[in-house]
Amino acid sequence: ALVLCWLLSRTIYFWKLTMTEKNPYAFHGIDTADNDNKWTADCPFCGKENKWCAFKDDHRYSCFTCGETGNLYTFLGWLIRSGVATTTDEEYAELSEMRGIPVATLKRFRVCKSILTNEWLIPTFTSSGRRKTSCVNVGRYVKTPKGFKVFTTPTCKQHLYNTHTIKKPHTPLIICEGQFDCMILDHVLRSENSRKDYELVAVPGANVFKPEQAKILSTRRIILIYDNDDAGAKGVKRVVKEAAELVDRPTSIQHLVWDETKGKGYDVRDLYHSYSE
Repeated sequence: ALVLCWLLSRTIYFWKLTMTEKNPYAFHGIDTADNDNKWTADCPFCGKENKWCAFKDDHRYSCFTCGETGNLYTFLGWLIRSGVATTTDEEYAELSEMRGIPVATLKRFRVCKSILTNEWLIPTFTSSGRRKTSCVNVGRYVKTPKGFKVFTTPTCKQHLYNTHTIKKPHTPLIICEGQFDCMILDHVLRSENSRKDYELVAVPGANVFKPEQAKILSTRRIILIYDNDDAGAKGVKRVVKEAAELVDRPTSIQHLVWDETKGKGYDVRDLYHSYSE
């Protein structure tokens, strides 16, 4: 009975997550109310009741008490800065134990606990003019009836993960599947003093690779490390297809073919843990 109640509660929670698909602020824990063309709520910055509002069309927000203003990306940046500042070493140690990723690596990728939901957040950054880095999406690492899963912010575009670290135009590029695999590979490359020899990004899902993202492949040696399943195989084909349509194609494309003894879904983290045990 207890197990059934837990499954029911998590299913209801998962349903609530999917119902916030057009309200990114509610998704991240702000208890909003509909008010014509905007949402209203207690201010997440100063706590004053019913003094905060955000417009539904462009997601601009403001507080009539503390004067905080901004847009969705301003909010996401604040959410990550606040989380990084308040997440304790003990909490990082718990996530490190659960995911098998060193605490220093989690911190380097600015993974943190949300001050609004107390759930783990995984930010995605991009760089633009003069190497300015901006937070463009934040995923919530949530426990569902089928295990933990990363849900990204509603209305935000799906970006390749870790592109803000790319510095050199012709350095070999590793593309892996999933944020946590990217963190593990970053850790391994740094441990071998070879991080500078590779650029490293991840797709947030096996089939998330859009035509407009393909320019990152140009004139590089590409190394694809996807999970050992049907989705991973399709993801590899998707990248190869997009690369073939470029004017400036990659110099080469290689992809990891997993050993037949490896089970379905076997991935980079599994490989890392098998060697570190």
